[in-house]
Amino acid sequence: MEHHNDSLFIDLGHNSSYWIHYHCTLELSVLGQQLTSFFLYLFIFVFGLIGNTLVIWVNWKWRNTDNVVTFCVLNIGLADLGLVLTLPFWMVEVIFDSIWVFGRTLCKLIHLIFLVNMYGSIFIVAYMTVERYVSFVRPSVVGSRRERLRRLVVCITLWFFALFLTLLENVHVDLYEFAGPGCLPIPLYSEIEWYISISFLSIIFGFVVPAAIIITFNFLIARKVKASYGRDGIRTCWIVHVYSLVFIACWFPRQLVLLLITLDDLMFGLYSCNVISLLYYSFHILDCFSLLHCVANPIFYNFLSKGFRSSLASAVVHYLPKQAAKREGNGSSGSSRSHSVVIS
Repeated sequence: MEHHNDSLFIDLGHNSSYWIHYHCTLELSVLGQQLTSFFLYLFIFVFGLIGNTLVIWVNWKWRNTDNVVTFCVLNIGLADLGLVLTLPFWMVEVIFDSIWVFGRTLCKLIHLIFLVNMYGSIFIVAYMTVERYVSFVRPSVVGSRRERLRRLVVCITLWFFALFLTLLENVHVDLYEFAGPGCLPIPLYSEIEWYISISFLSIIFGFVVPAAIIITFNFLIARKVKASYGRDGIRTCWIVHVYSLVFIACWFPRQLVLLLITLDDLMFGLYSCNVISLLYYSFHILDCFSLLHCVANPIFYNFLSKGFRSSLASAVVHYLPKQAAKREGNGSSGSSRSHSVVIS
């Protein structure tokens, strides 16, 4: 089950409506959930829009560069920006208590844009981590024509796989009438089995596999840096490990709760009514929280880089009035088009 739908609650209704109606004693604030979700969306939209727009603006002219990290961060920026631009629709949905007011076409389109960019961002972050390690241990092969072609093929393949996972859910997304029109993924047959399958696909390919890749190769990078630079590389080692921690912090809570909910679908009655109600309640908030990667990615993969900050300053100076640009230029050390292999 993916983002921004009430399929979890519908699934719960099919499984446990009698149980919840007669045995739940836990009172949860729906208004509190809505306010938390809305302000998380608003925060992520504002800062994600600014951060990823700057990332694309600065890196776009280097899109054909041999630097693989620059190539990857541009793809991540485009993915995160595409995702962030869907958030106003979900904010309106929260305001109207899960009622979709934008029609059937936008219902399917916004879900498609959101999901394909969510998966694309995750996959490219994992791929970039691998390429960083390869660039660090085998720098001589990075700029070769064969490597550029391989990089392009891998990136296109990852985007197509993101689209494939998206279509598995999006093909069932449509407007359904309950208290009002809801934009939801509901299959016509084998609903519970389908939800379980989609959930496990999300957990495996949206978290477990990428997290394993990111943690493993960041660990290898940090070990290589420590071996090469000794004490001088300690700060770099810590930053590399922060990359892993940021990914885990954004996605692990959401995927853990999704796993617990899916286990209840597999083994009905596994939890008490209060526990399952709390899981569904917290899932919607953690689903929003996971989108903080759209704010974190520009910071950790771009703004920590001296090269990026220098390029950003030069780009800003270029659009300043001549006198102001001259004063700014005197204090600038010039721009750099490449990201560091280890810290971008």
